[in-house]
Amino acid sequence: MSRFYRLCSLINALYEKTFIPKDKRILDAGEYISAHFRDADCLDAAAKNCGLSRRRFNDLFKNCFDITPNRYIINLKIDYAKGLLKSGYISVSQTAMLCGFSDIYYFSKVFKTETGVSPREYKKDM
Repeated sequence: MSRFYRLCSLINALYEKTFIPKDKRILDAGEYISAHFRDADCLDAAAKNCGLSRRRFNDLFKNCFDITPNRYIINLKIDYAKGLLKSGYISVSQTAMLCGFSDIYYFSKVFKTETGVSPREYKKDM
């Protein structure tokens, strides 16, 4: 019987993600974050624009996008960094600054964690 209830729970979760409309405030916040991800306070500003506490905003964002707001920003920053590094005209330290990282060592650590290679190796291989 417990397998049946687990199956019902999974079907319900799938139904909710597929057919329940997304919160427009959170969708707008996703667009705002995509445009301002390099700003240090963009998550606070997005939550404030939605009229939500930061904790409630994080919960609703994760339910809407299946990713935390912080992970969403990291993905945006790394994608932007890849584009800058591919150009070949911008140094790794400039790339870190342009992507909103205040510390080049933290940028390198995050970049390597996400891509499997350091920013220098990525730039060299492109």
